[in-house]
Amino acid sequence: MNKLVLILLAVVFIGCSNSDDNNETPALTATEISRGDLYGAGDEGIEESRLLITNVADWNALKNSMDSVNPVSGGFTETTIDFQNYDVIAIFDEIKGYGGYTIAIDEIIENEDNYIVSIAHTAPSGFATTVITQPYHIYKIPKATKPVIFI
Repeated sequence: MNKLVLILLAVVFIGCSNSDDNNETPALTATEISRGDLYGAGDEGIEESRLLITNVADWNALKNSMDSVNPVSGGFTETTIDFQNYDVIAIFDEIKGYGGYTIAIDEIIENEDNYIVSIAHTAPSGFATTVITQPYHIYKIPKATKPVIFI
């Protein structure tokens, strides 16, 4: 009887599939470069935008714009990017009349046809400082081989 039970258990375990039918794609490996606020009241000249930066010239132009009022890039985790192997994703919110707002790259997922960048916005709760800010978030990702879609 014990042998029969063992054989049945073996058949059940062998018949079980270990394949994951979950169609979710894992998040893309990305490195945060910076997250914060610009405090130049728009004098940096950066509009609300979602950017995919693929070359050194565009990256340097963005850093120069961000640094035009305050030295923001000094706080970046890295400023030299190997654009042969990486791209940069940068998001900028609209200029806000109060502090406490944030914008964040919530998740970056690679699908069959594209990369999906999920963006999260947060508004202040309670008292907020009266300061003009422009939230931003910047990540380095492996070289994009498909279109990047911001949602």
